[in-house]
Amino acid sequence: MKIVVAIDKFKGSATQEMIADTVSAAINENSKCKVLTVRVADGGEGTLEAVAHARKVEWQECEVAAPVEGLPRMRAKYISLGDRALIETAKIVGLTLIPQKKRNIMRSSTLAVGEAMCDAISKGFRRIILSLGGSCTCDGGIGALSALGFEFLDDSGRALEPVAESLNHIKSVRNPRKPVNLGKNGLKAAPVEVGVLSDVENPLLGPRGAARIFAPQKGASPEEVEKLEEGLQNFSKLMPDGVAERPGAGAAGGIAAGLMAFMGAEIKSGAQCVLEMTGFRELISDADLVITGEGRIDAQTGMGKIAGEILKESHAAGVKCVGLCGAAKFDEELPPFDAIIPVSPAHIPLDEAMRPEETLQNIRAAVKDLMINMGRAAE
Repeated sequence: MKIVVAIDKFKGSATQEMIADTVSAAINENSKCKVLTVRVADGGEGTLEAVAHARKVEWQECEVAAPVEGLPRMRAKYISLGDRALIETAKIVGLTLIPQKKRNIMRSSTLAVGEAMCDAISKGFRRIILSLGGSCTCDGGIGALSALGFEFLDDSGRALEPVAESLNHIKSVRNPRKPVNLGKNGLKAAPVEVGVLSDVENPLLGPRGAARIFAPQKGASPEEVEKLEEGLQNFSKLMPDGVAERPGAGAAGGIAAGLMAFMGAEIKSGAQCVLEMTGFRELISDADLVITGEGRIDAQTGMGKIAGEILKESHAAGVKCVGLCGAAKFDEELPPFDAIIPVSPAHIPLDEAMRPEETLQNIRAAVKDLMINMGRAAE
């Protein structure tokens, strides 16, 4: 019997690697199954590691600006697959990269993302894929676009700093040089295809937009949230119709919207693209069971999240799929897993249940019970 383990992290509790190791060990202790573990991600944090774990990749390195002023330039890494460069925003402008006291969302910028894109273009990569999520920014992508050759002008025609607080002053956009002409050694290059992987479906504006949903998580005060919303609304007036409303346009502080509007970027499901790049369909083609999961399984799980996409792929291949989770919202319409197994006992307080050692112990016990029940069913 072949079991594929492809579980997302239990956020705030245990990492993907810790959980996969625990599940694999519990299966091996209680059965003679063949176990294969797969790193997964939904297009946000952890995407590079997931792809690098499954495929032979080359790591690229370049120097980029810090995402907030007052910090020195830093080294950034991304990976390449053939003619594709895969850049993860969380590794370049990630919130966790910035010390708490240095965080300043109004002076934040995605400039470093654009510089990494320029580095990839200069090395000859013709397809650039950005995995979005976990950023400290909310600049609508003007920082990245600035590095790529765009200028954002006020009503006097003066170039503005490519930071979030400039959004409300933008009146026009100028592109004095074509970013696709940044070929190796400065030579003219072929057109570059840009794709963005989103792990959310939020639009750019409104109550579910980049400012009102995500900016508070990045340290923005209520006043700053409203300034950012006004700024993004102003910037959106220069975008083609419909871009700001696209699902996922608000990802990573609106960088998805900016790149769609001015670079013709195509937005894609992060989870589906990661599963494609890791060869997930091939890995489960002869499997008997897939074990996936996340910290909490609820109605959102089936709306583009990695556990829900793994379920769809498994059932399409005729493979049973079990969802492990810390907790499940059984009063909602949940995705049709063959079994949903909450591992945290109901009587344990949440802060105790989320301790890594407690989570892993509960996962171990749940998998042991699963293997015993499967053994009985097979008799």
